[in-house]
Amino acid sequence: MTLLEQGADLAGQLNDPVTSAFVTWIRGNVCLYAGDLPSAIAHYENGLAVLPASAGQRVHLLIGRAITVGLAGDEKKAPPPATSRLRS
Repeated sequence: MTLLEQGADLAGQLNDPVTSAFVTWIRGNVCLYAGDLPSAIAHYENGLAVLPASAGQRVHLLIGRAITVGLAGDEKKAPPPATSRLRS
């Protein structure tokens, strides 16, 4: 059993969304660095789905997702440019 599998088992036992999201972030990174961009995006999105909006870990998942979406060239999933959010 790999460390990632052990961590996933522990997250399941704890039934804690932050721990589960951390595991999905790691899985996303593993897929990203293995070149499996669609799976990486799916893992980042799954992590975002389980985390409360106030969780600080969201930033890691959002950054991972943004990088992966950019590498994949998926304009439909790309976040809007930061400048559009700065305008009032």
